[in-house]
Amino acid sequence: MAMPAMANVKSSYSCKLCNRPLRDFVSVKIGIGPICRAQDRKQGEFDFMNAKWRVLKHVPGKYIFIEDIGHHMGRSITSNVEYVIERLYIEHDITSGTRVIYKDSDGNIDEIIHAAGRFKTFKPGHDGIDLEGIG
Repeated sequence: MAMPAMANVKSSYSCKLCNRPLRDFVSVKIGIGPICRAQDRKQGEFDFMNAKWRVLKHVPGKYIFIEDIGHHMGRSITSNVEYVIERLYIEHDITSGTRVIYKDSDGNIDEIIHAAGRFKTFKPGHDGIDLEGIG
C-alpha cells in the first residue's frame, strides 16, 4: 500500500529539534525534519531543557552505558527517557536488542527497556553486564 503524498500538506506534526512543521513521510516517521537531519546536530546542542548524558561504554549490538550529566541544568534521563531513547537510536545506531544501562543523577545504575525506538519501562539493576571500572 502506497503512502499518501504529504508535499504541500499542512501538518500537525513538528520537528522534535526545532519545532518546524514536518511535511514529508520520513520526517513524520522519525520526528525530525530534513534541515535538522542535514545539520547533523549532536545531542544536547539544540535544547538545553532536555536530558544530557555521556556515553561511558558502548558495545555495539550488546549494550550502551550512559551517565546523566545534565540534571542540574534541565531534565534528567529518568524524567526525559522517551527523548533519550529516540536520540540513542539516531546518534548511536542502537537497535531493539541493545541493552541501555544508565547511571542516574543519584548514582543508581538501572536499565531502560525499549523496543523499536520507544521507551517501554525501567528495570532495576544491570544483570549480566560487568561495569567494573567504568564511570
